[in-house]
Amino acid sequence: LWNFKFRGRARPGPFRPQQVTCISTITGTESEINFHMVPCAMQSVVGPIIPEVAAAHAAVAAGDNKEIKRVLIHVLAALEECRVIMKELWNLVDQSGFYDVYRPALGGWHDDQGLGVVLEGVNAGEPLAKTCFGTERGGQRAVVSLAKGPSAGQSTMFVILDKVLGVNHSASSETGAFQAEMLTYMPRPHRRLARRVLQDFGPAGSGSFADYAAGSQASE
Repeated sequence: LWNFKFRGRARPGPFRPQQVTCISTITGTESEINFHMVPCAMQSVVGPIIPEVAAAHAAVAAGDNKEIKRVLIHVLAALEECRVIMKELWNLVDQSGFYDVYRPALGGWHDDQGLGVVLEGVNAGEPLAKTCFGTERGGQRAVVSLAKGPSAGQSTMFVILDKVLGVNHSASSETGAFQAEMLTYMPRPHRRLARRVLQDFGPAGSGSFADYAAGSQASE
């Protein structure tokens, strides 16, 4: 989601997949580019409403139906626009080219044997990302990365919208484990925001919009 630039003159506000392209690619194909630019465009739609969505726990706690309705209208409009963008994927990405050429490259270096890939020139004594660990390789200390490939699940918008709308993923479920893992791939400020929303809209906070709607306070 950071690997993009405008094809023409940059402009503020949401954009369409066709207006942007990747800064760097593996295959150089339009299928690879558009596969990433579709969620990138979705991010440009949802991003502007994230601050008001994240702050809406105060409205839930106060029973402010008017503010909750206002925020939900903005969420609905953004999600409807994302559905339109998502449908463009069928025309922008060649299925055979994607699955046969590019998809294998998205596996990253995660494997069941824990072999990963050695990062040369990285000091094992330095603070490491959660996907890396220090080990012995060839009689020397080395840093190994077990990072997975890029995924739109690494965007905070999915974690945040799921939580505020009441889409629950139990920690023991496959989707819950995946979402928790994707938090480790986010930039630190994004991860802090996502975890704050998880807390604010959780059982110890205000609860989600769905929790509120199901409760007796939602009188309108």
